[in-house]
Amino acid sequence: MNTNSIEKINNYLFKYPYFEFEIDEFNGQDLHISGGTNLPTKIDIQIIFKNVFHLNLNKEWKSDPKVGLIELASGKEEYDYNKLYYIEQGHNLYKIIPSHTGNVSFYVAAKEVELLINI
Repeated sequence: MNTNSIEKINNYLFKYPYFEFEIDEFNGQDLHISGGTNLPTKIDIQIIFKNVFHLNLNKEWKSDPKVGLIELASGKEEYDYNKLYYIEQGHNLYKIIPSHTGNVSFYVAAKEVELLINI
């Protein structure tokens, strides 16, 4: 699992009052998401989902770092999502928590996630 990468992302963001994100690139396999407090002027981090099987997210969003940005979906939530979208075995289901969509989350099924700081 990628719990260390998830903790690293959430811990880095926790020191900010808000963070903006946008899809920077998707090459059919890897998804690059840029993040910062003043996008698109300054990119502070890049989150890279590797070997993506499925994605369901907006092009741009904001997150409240105090709530957290990303977690692994688990239990009934993971089961129901997998049943609906047939996520290929070996992929983790990452849940992204935007701050402006109420209770609606975004999802990425990928083999791993990586954080790059101060691109």
